[in-house]
Amino acid sequence: MSSFPAVAILAGLGADAVLARLRSRHARAVAAALLALIVLVDCWRTRFYVWVPPLTSGQWAAHDWVAAHAPGVPILELPLGSPEWQGAYMVLSSRDWNPLVNGHSGFDPAGPYLRGVFSRFPDPDSLRLLADLKVGLVVVHDDLRPGPICLRLEFRPMPYLSETWSGQKTCILRVLGAPPTPPTPPEQLVALAGARLTGSAGDSAAAAADGDLATHWVQDIVPTADGWLQIDLPEHHPVRRIRLRLGPHYGDYPRHYRVDASTDGVQWAPLTPVRMAEPPLRGLLHDPGDLSVDLKIPVTSTAHLRVVRPARTKDSAVDLFSNWLHWGVHEVELYEAADS
Repeated sequence: MSSFPAVAILAGLGADAVLARLRSRHARAVAAALLALIVLVDCWRTRFYVWVPPLTSGQWAAHDWVAAHAPGVPILELPLGSPEWQGAYMVLSSRDWNPLVNGHSGFDPAGPYLRGVFSRFPDPDSLRLLADLKVGLVVVHDDLRPGPICLRLEFRPMPYLSETWSGQKTCILRVLGAPPTPPTPPEQLVALAGARLTGSAGDSAAAAADGDLATHWVQDIVPTADGWLQIDLPEHHPVRRIRLRLGPHYGDYPRHYRVDASTDGVQWAPLTPVRMAEPPLRGLLHDPGDLSVDLKIPVTSTAHLRVVRPARTKDSAVDLFSNWLHWGVHEVELYEAADS
């Protein structure tokens, strides 16, 4: 608030300097009218959008139970949905102040991915993510979901979950664990000595394969055009996974991607459809200075690969490009089968 008077004084001095340069009375009158119009527009009070969430006594009671019986335990509240309901969950959390996965702000890069994963709760992927993020409780509102979960639990127990409270179409589930991650075939790192890296734009892409996690290739987001990082190897390798190491820059991860391959480095064909990338949320807990994203591809023997950040289309989720200014890579790693 203390900065407002200073800004007003500076604006007044600037307006006085502008008017002093105008010699004609008519010109000064026009300039004064324009300045007054600018002040009027700046002070115009717009109509705010207000939505009052129809919160029920059962929803409040659930958070009262959390405050009394599970203080400090991280919570996920389902279903994930509109920004309005994410805000409502934040209001409900004021009853207990436990850490909350939900929320809404102007920067929500992981939102589309999380809505997709947790729409399938309690499948193995969603349970594994909850366990890895150390989320201990899931508050489920059956009246807001297309498929009830609390009602199902009354008739059939669910693995890795235990109901701890229920009332008025809302229940609280304790996360007991998650199914083990399926084993992956042995693999080995592809040496990038002699590889050539280029980008569709941005800084020199050589920084993404110089062995130094402190250097950084970054590219501005142009929503109307594809952006890509190209890797040309000296010889063919049966690549099965690409790892993008992001250093500490969480916001650089590709919200969605496609991987292309080429036989000659000129004509390209997609190896994968456009996919939503998994945000490096696990890394934020375990090693925030060395975040990474893995892009799995069909095993392909090639010497030319492109990681593509696709342009926005009419089918793109708007959230993907909201406040997404750039993407980048500190180090790129390729993995092939260990017996190659």
